[in-house]
Amino acid sequence: MGYDPTSAPSPARSERIYAQQVRMLYESAPISQAGTLLVAAILAWSEWGKSDHLMILVWLLSLTTIAIGRLLLTLAYRGAQAGQLEKAGMWSLLFVGCAALAGAAWGCAGIYLLPLPDLVSHLMVIFALGGMAASGVGYLAPVASAYIAFSAPMLLPVIVRLLLQSDPTLFKMGIVSVAYLVVMTFLAWRTHRTIKTILTLQHQNEDLVEHLESSNAKLSAEVLDRKTAQRTLGESVSVLQATLDATAEGILVLDFAGQLVSYNRRFLDMWKVPEELLDSKRAEILLHHLANQLREPEVFLARVRELYRTKSEEPRVRLEFNDGKIFERLSVPYSVDGAAVGRVWTFQVATERRGSTRV
Repeated sequence: MGYDPTSAPSPARSERIYAQQVRMLYESAPISQAGTLLVAAILAWSEWGKSDHLMILVWLLSLTTIAIGRLLLTLAYRGAQAGQLEKAGMWSLLFVGCAALAGAAWGCAGIYLLPLPDLVSHLMVIFALGGMAASGVGYLAPVASAYIAFSAPMLLPVIVRLLLQSDPTLFKMGIVSVAYLVVMTFLAWRTHRTIKTILTLQHQNEDLVEHLESSNAKLSAEVLDRKTAQRTLGESVSVLQATLDATAEGILVLDFAGQLVSYNRRFLDMWKVPEELLDSKRAEILLHHLANQLREPEVFLARVRELYRTKSEEPRVRLEFNDGKIFERLSVPYSVDGAAVGRVWTFQVATERRGSTRV
């Protein structure tokens, strides 16, 4: 049987992927702990005159102790060079446990640092807890249980406390907090799945490379030829783009699905198109930007829609701008495998030419 890189991960590959997920947790730990202590200090400062000073100090000391413990755990992890692959489960369990302690410490802020009559304090504490939950999506998502262990004990106490209040405003804040916890958990799960997919593909590629390197010389030569072909293709694309940028005409390529395919620098300059406008790749946004510069924008847009219906037509029209300048536009269809899939638009400064239609 041949090698299939898309097959289910082997036990060895699964172990490597999980070990890499755990390593991602520990790599982000120092920065996350520094941010945690900074937010805690700001929250303590804002609540210093509203809550018991001793309680605030005990809370800060608890968070600091947990943060130091997590940093020491990170140092121990980095020092354990041998056997990390086999012990990934143990390191993950230790990290998740520390995350749960940190989440519980933050949850105490929602119980002991939250004067019920003070709406500003509610907002400060909830904002801090929400920010911590949001930041956790980024650095705890590699192992899904780490985020749950951190966010659940952090947000559930304040949620329960708010939901038990008779004040309608506080109760609504509790409902919103429930929705926020659900959304953040979902985002963490999606991020976790994305990370795992990326790591799986990475290891599949690594396994494929190892397989190819161990194959016969003919297969190795085939891989080399493929890389050469890809490099040649890349060079051809670069030359083509350079050629398009060097031409005096503005060039725009749109497909019939309403997506931007290509353009050159001259087009951007002629129409004063900011490059960030092209990030969405949506032709509709770009065409409205163009139309807003013309004297008859609705006529321009109607003509474009007509061209999408009459895919074989190749009209040349004159475009009159609000500032008095005039461009000539030629639109021709382009095909893939014999089927028209889009149009190539060219723009140039107008010259006297018969047969052009004014828009």
